[in-house]
Amino acid sequence: MRLASGLAVLLFAAAGCGGLGQASSSGVVPQPDAGVPAGGADAGAPSADAGLPDAGPAPDAGGVTAACADLLPRPGIPAVVHLSASEGDSCSSAPPDGLDGTVPLRHSVYESSGSVSTVWYFYRASDPLESSATQVAAGGPYALFAQPRGFLGGSQLNQGLPTQSVVLEAFDHSGHSIGRTEAGAATRFFADPAGGMVGIESSQSSTGWTVTYSRFDALGKPEGAARTVASAPAGSAGAPWALAGISLQEGHALVLWGFGRSSCTARWLDRGGEPLTEPFDPGRCNARALVPLLDGSLALESSDLEANAFLTVRFPDATSTSTPLPEFLLDRTKLRELFLLPNGRGYALRQQGADHALELFSGAGEKCGELTTPELPAGPLLIGRDGTLVEQDYTGAGCTFRWYPQLFR
Repeated sequence: MRLASGLAVLLFAAAGCGGLGQASSSGVVPQPDAGVPAGGADAGAPSADAGLPDAGPAPDAGGVTAACADLLPRPGIPAVVHLSASEGDSCSSAPPDGLDGTVPLRHSVYESSGSVSTVWYFYRASDPLESSATQVAAGGPYALFAQPRGFLGGSQLNQGLPTQSVVLEAFDHSGHSIGRTEAGAATRFFADPAGGMVGIESSQSSTGWTVTYSRFDALGKPEGAARTVASAPAGSAGAPWALAGISLQEGHALVLWGFGRSSCTARWLDRGGEPLTEPFDPGRCNARALVPLLDGSLALESSDLEANAFLTVRFPDATSTSTPLPEFLLDRTKLRELFLLPNGRGYALRQQGADHALELFSGAGEKCGELTTPELPAGPLLIGRDGTLVEQDYTGAGCTFRWYPQLFR
């Protein structure tokens, strides 16, 4: 399942712990995905065209109230870009940033040597003929995540060498790399809805295990020193899994760590890493992600035995308790994507299955209607910080993208 206020919450996830259809990977090291189906597109430069001749039906408005009046856009005609790819290549998109919308598209080639060659193409949402391309270093960002202006991505450089390091790389609104910052202890990154990142490391040494918290701003620069969240002496059962979620309430972070699905602990921290609560039992340890909601709480994402995502409970900001989910999120046992709409205006979600439209809800959880487009069932979608709806088409080569500029602005 994807979640974003035009951003993806989870950047890098431990193996098997991807979040809500996010563009996630197994750790910092890029992992191959399903790639392009057999019979990929011809080689050549990416191309843009005028889009589809049929914009599709108007959204199903239902009974429109004042809270819903601005949440029912008419899609119009999308921009369309084809990334030329060969069999075995892979492509993906990242959410547009919050300025006037730059759409990042990734094309990766997996070499016989095991290395990955990745190029990010950056398109202006309102004019796909305006674009740039950035070739990233081996181990460079396999996923980019939108900031208010520009993007951040995590990289592991010099993999397997004594000099290997984890860095956060910043890109400007046009897609140009503008700096790298050593991420220190962080090996997993989680996006702050307001901009910036939280880094978490769970490590083990001869003296025991430690969970460490780091904070980075929207340019990837550290905000203070790394802080120890939890630790235990040698003799403990290995290092725990660990993840974090960031609240819309003053950027507070909830860190969750545990062993398997039977034992886990949680603790709220302020932006600087100072504890806001004592460690507490969250009650549920089947955890893939912590998802921010508009009331400042974080919803716990879990998965069933078939890896279907669903939400279980929510944790109110800076409290040691859990509460039931909002009614509109209950009984969503196969949730594919969930987004916060720009400026806190509401939510958009989609269930798994080709026949499911994008459902729109006000900030209070009132159902406002459903939106569909001609190619919506063809693959995953994203909503950018600027409100642009981006669709990936898995048919054919799998590297065709359509977007509707600032649709939800």
